[in-house]
Amino acid sequence: MLPLALPAPYDYLVPEGTRLEPGQFVVAPLGPVEYLAVVWTRPEGAAPPDIKPEKLRSIVEVIDEVPPLPRVSLDFADWVANYTLSSPGMVLRMMMSASRAFSPPAPRYGVRLVGAPPARMTPARARVIEAASNEMIWVKSSLAEAAGVSTGVIDGLVDSGTLIAEPLPDWQALPLDLGRERAKLTPEQKAIFQEESKKAGAFMRQQIVSQEGDLVAKMQQGGTQVTRPNLALFRAAMKPAYDKIFKYVGEENGKRYMEYVEAARKK
Repeated sequence: MLPLALPAPYDYLVPEGTRLEPGQFVVAPLGPVEYLAVVWTRPEGAAPPDIKPEKLRSIVEVIDEVPPLPRVSLDFADWVANYTLSSPGMVLRMMMSASRAFSPPAPRYGVRLVGAPPARMTPARARVIEAASNEMIWVKSSLAEAAGVSTGVIDGLVDSGTLIAEPLPDWQALPLDLGRERAKLTPEQKAIFQEESKKAGAFMRQQIVSQEGDLVAKMQQGGTQVTRPNLALFRAAMKPAYDKIFKYVGEENGKRYMEYVEAARKK
């Protein structure tokens, strides 16, 4: 897919020994100009066009330094193009307009305790030194928060040689592996979790009812007329709707739901 106002992707020859996947960035020629383009997916069930190889041009270069676009981004670009009646190439152009996406990530620096305390010690500086005494590399804002100081105090300790700025270790998210076995709660932990969930749910319901009552009282004090409907008449009027719902979800499920409702009313 070229980032131009074109109705569909163009076909190109793949250089021998090269393997391409959807989402990869490549350099492709169009006329006398070479464009940064993206390998696109062919619509499901669509057959490749019957074009003689000698009429196709070859991809110039595969850009391995830039991570490929995920499949969800390609699908999103197609969806936006269809929804807005735009060409997918122009949607891709907007996605590629963020030049920083094609630049290597800037190095991130943290600070680490390496030197002696400064000649001029203050309570704020002492808290920073105590927090950084584990000799780990700290993100400057995190260390400032842990010590309860401003980042200016951190900068002052760097200038004095007490702290040193060092690159933070590279961090990459692990790929999601749905087949990997996860840690499981023990029966005791499950029981605690369920019990505390019930308590939290009861507390939230109590808070909602209490706040709602306070709000109604304030509205009445301000002169608002509050109408309280006859709930028995309302429930009777809703019966045809309940019957339709029960028919959809099943009589047994509907009956069980109403039992829950009645039990909640009695609490």
